[in-house]
Amino acid sequence: ARADFAVKSTVYLAELRDIAAGGETIDSKHFERREPWKVAKHKEALVGGSRSLTKCAWCEQHCEWKRQLDVEHYRPKAEVSRWEGSPTLVSDDPPKLVRVSNGYWWLAFDWNNYSLACGPCNQHWKRTLFPVREPRAPYGEGLEAHEDALLLDPMSSFRTADHFSWTELGI
Repeated sequence: ARADFAVKSTVYLAELRDIAAGGETIDSKHFERREPWKVAKHKEALVGGSRSLTKCAWCEQHCEWKRQLDVEHYRPKAEVSRWEGSPTLVSDDPPKLVRVSNGYWWLAFDWNNYSLACGPCNQHWKRTLFPVREPRAPYGEGLEAHEDALLLDPMSSFRTADHFSWTELGI
């Protein structure tokens, strides 16, 4: 599956580079037919052999990988946004998003930019959110190397227990 994905993603990335070189902004319409992560065998490769233990990388809810989990891009592929205002600490509704910049289209096919997320986390909460310490680096391929991301990457080696503690109420 990874070899097939690599071939398709190399072709798609070359197409996107040509589009960007022509001065066109790459947005969600450019990914409509370039989404190999939606193919079941590619999503299965992210799960590996432990299908019964699959869970959302963000909320850790156990999910059925094929139907309930989306391939989430840690750095959004088509658009980047931030929360508007100062959201409350606890809420049933996600804060409104405000567009900040174009997305990280060059990382759209990078396995290190993927995590599996349940629909509510991916489509309702995370969406295109990607805060960084300001000032944001100038937009362009490779900018991520100069950013200080303020959103924890659930797929990194960061251990929350080393940095956070919780009350009995989960706060």
